[in-house]
Amino acid sequence: MPFLGDAASAAFHTAVEAIEAASSVEVVVAVRPHARRWLAPHAGAGALIAIAMLAYVMFAPTEFDDWVIFVLPILAGLAGAMVVEVVGPVYRLLVPARHHDEHVREAAHATFYERRVHATHRRTGMLVFVALREHQVELVGDVALVDRVGQEQLDTWGDAIAAQIRHGGVPTAQALGKLAAELGTALPHHAGDANELADEVSSIHPRGLRSAS
Repeated sequence: MPFLGDAASAAFHTAVEAIEAASSVEVVVAVRPHARRWLAPHAGAGALIAIAMLAYVMFAPTEFDDWVIFVLPILAGLAGAMVVEVVGPVYRLLVPARHHDEHVREAAHATFYERRVHATHRRTGMLVFVALREHQVELVGDVALVDRVGQEQLDTWGDAIAAQIRHGGVPTAQALGKLAAELGTALPHHAGDANELADEVSSIHPRGLRSAS
């Protein structure tokens, strides 16, 4: 089941509405299949598997034709690289946590400006950046929000939301919606607050995002 199906999209919309009704925070949700297309783990895994396959066909009791000795390691290496690409747990195992953090943080801040979350009147925008392959959520707040709640609190909230990614889009959205009360305390809603940013989830493929494996 895709992470961002109809039910999850509706749940995120409900969560954003709840936060914006309770507070002056303007929320944008961006869901991405991955933070960065980084080929180093693919190349490393592919090379190791290709070498292992070459050693096997060279020294196995069975004698292989020359073309098999040439082609089979290449195919095995390509298959290994593809496994890293499509199987999230393998990617997360091969990539050090510090690189996950760096990639997600950079992608989130770029999206923060791309989606103009920094351009609200009261500077209370908040981007919720969901990176599915990395199983991470980065909350990027504008200056007024960071001044009131602090980056450490935003990081704590982001980790709590990220813990629900493995369970699907609806639980992840519900975890986001639970921030409404605390955000309302930090930045209360004002009668004149306008909805300055779109409430729909920003995604590269709104109906095609793979499940969070």
